[in-house]
Amino acid sequence: MITVLDERKKIILKSVIEDYVNNAEPIGSKYFVSKHSLNVSPATIRNELSALEEMGYLTHPYTSAGRVPTERGYRFYVDSLINIPQLPKGERLIIDDFYSLINAELQQLIEKTSTLLAEISSYVALVFAPALRYQTLKHVDFIQIGDNSVLVILITKEGTVTKEILELNENLDSGKLSEWENLLNKELSGLSSRQVREVSPKLKQRITDDRLQHLIRKIEEMLFNQDESEVYTQGTENLLDQPEFDSLSKVKDLLEALRQSSKFLDLAWDFAEHCNIIVKIGSENDNPKIEDCSLVAAGYRVDGELHGALGVLGPTRMDYKKAISAVTYVAETLGETIKSVCGRR
Repeated sequence: MITVLDERKKIILKSVIEDYVNNAEPIGSKYFVSKHSLNVSPATIRNELSALEEMGYLTHPYTSAGRVPTERGYRFYVDSLINIPQLPKGERLIIDDFYSLINAELQQLIEKTSTLLAEISSYVALVFAPALRYQTLKHVDFIQIGDNSVLVILITKEGTVTKEILELNENLDSGKLSEWENLLNKELSGLSSRQVREVSPKLKQRITDDRLQHLIRKIEEMLFNQDESEVYTQGTENLLDQPEFDSLSKVKDLLEALRQSSKFLDLAWDFAEHCNIIVKIGSENDNPKIEDCSLVAAGYRVDGELHGALGVLGPTRMDYKKAISAVTYVAETLGETIKSVCGRR
């Protein structure tokens, strides 16, 4: 059943949520009347609060307490009641200055971005490094570590370094390995991962040595078969300062969820491809360990192509306007910075 709120109920619901976000205390009718001038009687406010509770937008934690928002209330607030403001100029300048001064490899850039986002938002920041499939191959290194074992090292233009060991069926010598390394760098260096996948079938057709074909297949696997993207998390202490996390069990659940933070990537990535911003409230995160939390996330893009995702995790009593504006601005600026840094290499 779809419930339509009249304008007065919308104003009251919006005010209750924002007061609760700021104060972390249930909002009673006396407090509401003392703070907001709606030119209606206290009795009318009480009736409206009761009606919003019956509709499922508000609840009360115990008898005679004031109201607090429900997940449904927060969802309606995010979807229908707020206009996301531009991030304040001072915070935009902090972000702009941060990226204008940084000159780091991609992994360090992502790690520092997580610290910046945690400081700007005052929540836990999660920043996922770009998957290899969206990067450009700069160099291939082969290091012999046994008679038939090779350490394969891929270095991307964006600064990512990944390594895997390949066991070959036949012995090889270092001279042959160096020859193959030079060949593949000549053929593949400077190509995007997708271009590598396009040219490798023809390259393998020209090659008769099974060992080199295995090395090429390993490079393809390393570029495209990543199960997880590296994630950088900062700002856990920000949540521990929130009254929602005043019990040891909730803190333990939160820390356990963050230890498995790569799971957030699946959620963020699925939606980032289609949406500018993602807001998952409470149980919408499909994780009972963070049922008191909300996730605000966005993808960051380079030349319009999705490279990764970042976001903040906070209590459902989150300042959604600030979180959304901070995540949006950092995501946009990070994408521009990656493009600029990569262009200088």
